[in-house]
Amino acid sequence: PIISRRSALTACTRYSQCSCLHKTSSRLNTVTAIFTCISPTDLGLKTVKECKPFSDAVCGVLEGNYCTDPYKGGCRAAQKHTTCKPGHFIKHPGTEYNDTVCENCTENYFSNGSSLSCTPHTRCESKGLPTVKPGDSMSDSECGENRGHMIAGIVVGIFLVFLLVGGGVTLYKLGFCPKKNNSNPSGKTILMTCASIILT
Repeated sequence: PIISRRSALTACTRYSQCSCLHKTSSRLNTVTAIFTCISPTDLGLKTVKECKPFSDAVCGVLEGNYCTDPYKGGCRAAQKHTTCKPGHFIKHPGTEYNDTVCENCTENYFSNGSSLSCTPHTRCESKGLPTVKPGDSMSDSECGENRGHMIAGIVVGIFLVFLLVGGGVTLYKLGFCPKKNNSNPSGKTILMTCASIILT
């Protein structure tokens, strides 16, 4: 029997389109459906070699996919590469015929899942900083501010105040500061009177 072109096209699946190839023999004429690479993009296929009257199409995989069904030097089905999750690193990147291989980060290391290796946690103590939040496999450590500098600034400020007051009183007693009619000047008066002398 002779199979019509319409009959051959009805054999195509919803995942791919087909074309028809006429084969002639001494006994019968048939029309055979051949596979082409025109398919939904989620199949991850592309055309490497167009189909011809007497040869099938050769399909390859789109970038970011790998072949799950090799066929005659090409591919009939593909799947997206696995995306490594946070806390894992890419041990082996995906290829045309192999999926991505992910692996867990070891202790004191972290990764967001997109790197080829895990990154060591920041050691806050080595920088003289307090650890606000310890790191885990998915995120780095968080360091606080350097409190030592703040404390040092406060100590220096207090020291300067005492130096100013003590120096003012000493200068007043030694007679370097101009005396006023007030026979019993307060500490504030002494400080205000002698401050200009100390600072000059």
